[in-house]
Amino acid sequence: MPTGGGKSVCFQIPAITLEGLAVVVSPLIALMKDQVEALSANGIPAAFINSSLGADQQRNVESALLAGYLKLPLCQSEKLVS
Repeated sequence: MPTGGGKSVCFQIPAITLEGLAVVVSPLIALMKDQVEALSANGIPAAFINSSLGADQQRNVESALLAGYLKLPLCQSEKLVS
């Protein structure tokens, strides 16, 4: 499907409506940033971990995740492994 075709809804709606969280693995840094901005603007606790973050920023996201504050963490596959 083309950009803007609604593919993200396939994981966003279940993650928002069901208990727990959904970890999204994506290689696209710009897309992660856009999605987190849109989700956050709508009151949905989301964050991303990818190579654009510094060590302190990444630790902040990891702390929020472990504390249960995030509903939708997005992660670059390389960062998921480490």
